[in-house]
Amino acid sequence: MGSDTHKSLGTLVLFIAPGCSLCEQLLPAVRSLVKREKQQFELLLVSGNGDHELNFEYAKRFDIDPRQYVVSPKLSARLGISITPYALLIDTDRHVVTKRLTNNREQLESLRNVARYPEKQLIASYAESGDKDYGNAQQRQTSASSPVVLEEDQ
Repeated sequence: MGSDTHKSLGTLVLFIAPGCSLCEQLLPAVRSLVKREKQQFELLLVSGNGDHELNFEYAKRFDIDPRQYVVSPKLSARLGISITPYALLIDTDRHVVTKRLTNNREQLESLRNVARYPEKQLIASYAESGDKDYGNAQQRQTSASSPVVLEEDQ
């Protein structure tokens, strides 16, 4: 067993919305991933819908732990997230490792793989960019990671 077997990979932040059928379908896969990888991931579910009563009912219906559920329209807006389900993987240094629209289990699992093997994300970025210089892609990838600061909604 390698030493990184139980190394924390950070926090999986999943933006969801009451009434989003894809979100509802994805929740069991999210729970399964986090349970399976409980030593490596923390989970935070974020709703950009400001209707607290609707979110309370949603959390109750899907048995979402209130400690893992944040209602924050400002956070969604600040990060430019207007479609759900959308995931961010934040490392232990509070940098965004990867972000993507996450419609199914395979896309969810790919987030875990990027966290474990960040060089694959860099290689994918290089391939998509068309850059002849690998260093440019690496610099762009490094500058794309930014600290995430959560502010309270007022």
